Amino acid sequence: MGLIVFATEAVATNIAPRYLVENEAVGGVAWATFSATLVNQLLFGAPNLLDRFKASSSKFAWLKLNDGRAVGAIIDSILTIPTLCCAGYHFFELSKKPAGQERSAAIMGEVYNIASCTATISYAVAVNLKDPITKPIPIAIMALANVTGAGLQTARAF
Repeated sequence: MGLIVFATEAVATNIAPRYLVENEAVGGVAWATFSATLVNQLLFGAPNLLDRFKASSSKFAWLKLNDGRAVGAIIDSILTIPTLCCAGYHFFELSKKPAGQERSAAIMGEVYNIASCTATISYAVAVNLKDPITKPIPIAIMALANVTGAGLQTARAF
């Protein structure tokens, strides 16, 4: 499911871009992060491959490294760091653009990226939490971020 969501977001961003990042280095980082996220989705999205990436033991007792799904979520959450940096730089570039519908749509797109990163990090926390009492907290944050992202995507479409 994550691969389908990721693919549709990527297609929408590339088919109907709104004020792309102008800095080539930042654009390159964004493209590399996109590619790494795609590979991660392909590797950890396939149920038969999940067991190949789990660790039999780990020094990180608080991480479920013996669960392939948790490992994929950890890698996804690490990949949010360059995504957030690129979003921050894009906000800087957008601040220099004239106000209008295109700029507003681009800003909504970047805020959506931030909401998506929040959901990704919350999912990684939820998957790795062992305490069932605290697990609903990151799940609620993830749900709120996903609803926020859906609202932003809907608003951006109009």
